[in-house]
Amino acid sequence: MARYTTTPWQHPADLLALRAQLYPPSSTPPTCPPDPDPRAQATARILQAWKPRSPNLPHAIESTALLIDAQLHHTKTKTKTDVTHPNPNTTANSTSSIRAVYAAAFARFVTGFCDIGRARENFLSPASMAEVARRIGMPAEFVALRHEVVHEEVPGLGRLVGATGEALGWLWGVYWAGLGGGVGGDVSSWGGGDARGEARVLLRAYRSARRAAFKAGRQGGAEHRAEVRGYCDGLLTLLCAGADHAPGLGVEAVNGVLVEEKLLLPAKRTPHTPMTGAFALWDPLLAACACAASPTSRAFSHGLTLALMRALVASPPHAADAENAEKQALAEWVLHLAFRTGGDGNVVVREEVRGDLVRVCCLWPGYWSRVVGGKVLELGGEGFAEEWGALFAAGGALGGGVGGAGGGGGVGGAGVVGGVDGGVDVGAGGRAAVVDEEGVVGGWRRAALAPRVPIGVVA
Repeated sequence: MARYTTTPWQHPADLLALRAQLYPPSSTPPTCPPDPDPRAQATARILQAWKPRSPNLPHAIESTALLIDAQLHHTKTKTKTDVTHPNPNTTANSTSSIRAVYAAAFARFVTGFCDIGRARENFLSPASMAEVARRIGMPAEFVALRHEVVHEEVPGLGRLVGATGEALGWLWGVYWAGLGGGVGGDVSSWGGGDARGEARVLLRAYRSARRAAFKAGRQGGAEHRAEVRGYCDGLLTLLCAGADHAPGLGVEAVNGVLVEEKLLLPAKRTPHTPMTGAFALWDPLLAACACAASPTSRAFSHGLTLALMRALVASPPHAADAENAEKQALAEWVLHLAFRTGGDGNVVVREEVRGDLVRVCCLWPGYWSRVVGGKVLELGGEGFAEEWGALFAAGGALGGGVGGAGGGGGVGGAGVVGGVDGGVDVGAGGRAAVVDEEGVVGGWRRAALAPRVPIGVVA
C-alpha cells in the first residue's frame, strides 16, 4: 500500500523558492540587508505557517530557520546600537539575550539531528551523542559546543556567531544542496562561508554517509542510491556555481578539498594495501560528476587527476618512496582516474589527460613518476609512446637510482638515451656527463646523484 507524506509546501518549486530566500546571492552585502529582508520573510513562513500546520516538517528546514532567525535578531540589535540616538535608554537587545537566542537555536539543531541519527541507526544500546554525530557526518565541534550550552557557561558571542555560520553551511551540504534545481547566488555566499568550506561540508557528509551504508550493508539499496544521487546533484551544483562570474571557482574548491585534505586516502593504510575500498567509496560521486554533459564536469575530472599527480611529485624523491603508503595511494588514484574501458573492452588512457600526466612525470622524475608514466605510455597507444618515449626515458635517466627503481627509467628499462656508451664523470657540482671512448663529453647518462630540480632548470 502506498505511503504518503504530507508537506506544508504545495509544489517542489515552493521549497526551491524558499531556499533562494534563505541563502540569497552574495551580491547583497550581509551588513546591509535589503528591506524587507527575504530571509526574514522565509523564516516567518517556516516558523509561523509551515511548522504549526505540519508536524512532519524536516528538522533541517526548522533548524535553518531558527539559526537564521538568530542571525536576524543579532543584526537588528546591531542596527539599533549603531545609529546615534539621543536617548540612552535604547530598546536594543542585550548581549546576554543575543547569546541565549543563538545558544537555543544551535542546541536544538544539534540535538534534533542526533536524535534522528540515533533512530535511523537503530542502536541496541544508548550511544553517545558524539558517536551518533560521527556516524551522520556532523562535525564533533558542534556536539562539544552544544554540551557547553547545556551543561556549562553559555559560550561567547563570537564563537556562537561563527558556529552558526558553519552550521548553516553544513545544513546546505546535507539537505538544501540535494534538492537540485540550481542555487540562488554565488557559491561564496552559502552558509556565510567560502567555496572550499561548502565543498568540505558536502564531501565529508558524503563520505560519512557511504561509510555508514557499507557498515550497515545497505550500500546497494534504493534508499542509499537516492541519497548518493542527492550528493551528486549537490556537488554538480557546487562545481557549476559561479561559472559566469568566476570560472573554475567550484572546481578548484572541490579538488583542493579532495587532494589537500586527503579525503580520498584511507585513514589507516599500509604499503601495498589494495585501494578497492576507497574506489568503491568515492566512485559513484566522481563518476557521476565526470560523466555529466558540461564543460565544468570535464574540467573537474581532468583537474582532479592532475592535482593528485602534482601531490604525488610535490615532495623530493626519497630512497624509501617505494614503501611510502601515501604516495602509493596517490599513484593508484591517478591511474584509476586516468584509465577507462574502451568500446572493445580494453583499458585505455583518457586522451585529454595522458599528455599532461607524462609531462609531469618527465619534469619531476622519481619512483612513482616512473611507475605512472610507464603505465600511461604502455596503454596510451603506439603513436603516443613514440611521441613521448624518448623524453620520458631522458627523465628516467636523470631520476635513476631514486626510490630503488634499479634499472633505469626509460620504456623497457633503458637507462641510456641516444645509444651513447661510456663512463660517467661526476664533477664537483654533482652533475654527470657521459665520456665516450675518445674522451668527448656529451649525451645523457644516469647520474650518481639525483637532481633536485626539473629538467631544463639549472641548479
